[in-house]
Amino acid sequence: MASRPISGSNRGSRLGAGAPYVFIVLFAVGGLAQLAGSAVALAVGIGLFVLGLGHGAGDENDGELRAFSGVLVAAYVVTGLAIASLYLAWPVLGLSIFLAFSAWHFARSDSGMDLLPRLAIAGLAVGGSALLRLEATGTVFTAALGQTPPALLMLLLAVVGGAALLAAATSMALHHAGATSAGLAALACLLFHPVLAVGLIFLGMHALPVQQRQVARYGASQVLKAIALPTAFATLAAAAIALAVWCGWLALELAVALAFGMATPHMLTERLER
Repeated sequence: MASRPISGSNRGSRLGAGAPYVFIVLFAVGGLAQLAGSAVALAVGIGLFVLGLGHGAGDENDGELRAFSGVLVAAYVVTGLAIASLYLAWPVLGLSIFLAFSAWHFARSDSGMDLLPRLAIAGLAVGGSALLRLEATGTVFTAALGQTPPALLMLLLAVVGGAALLAAATSMALHHAGATSAGLAALACLLFHPVLAVGLIFLGMHALPVQQRQVARYGASQVLKAIALPTAFATLAAAAIALAVWCGWLALELAVALAFGMATPHMLTERLER
């Protein structure tokens, strides 16, 4: 099915207008989860990541959106497992690289926002909690790494978070498209558990706007046809991993390595023509 391009101005208005309101709803859900305690906030944060899996579940690298071929799926899984192995061998280096890729991926997201808010959101996603909730962020990283994160890494992330906070404030002062979203992302990092905050940013500022752009360009039926099976598989796999960790059948470090490994190929290959 041929794609249905939309103009740049149309795209900006269609994507930029709704995203802040969606994020306000997610923000309210996050607030209730935070009030319920750290365990609930963590669980809801992970759930928000799972809800956003569909935005990268289709092959969009040739001007159309279609289901991934069997060869691409196999290559994706093998690459993801290789990256997970590297993370297990060098956890701190693996985490640092993953965060760098994540920031790059968020910043180049085709979300209908201006550049400065996108940079702010990217920086807040990887460094906002390190700046505004340092102790909680250190606890999360210690659990994920199986060791205390280096002080230098936490300092660098806090610096990134500070720069992102300044970018968010500047974008709001200049009334950029996406500035409200950037401000809410900063507020989420201040108020919420780090995993919950990043989950909110991921779903509200990245996954949903990208999916909205896909629907606007290709049509809802084409998007659903392309992403339904891989999204279902990824969701079931994520649920199985979470259950295995909960039951003590799988070490948390291995679960994190699998999550990071399987996310990285998407970040590296999404819409290569852009």
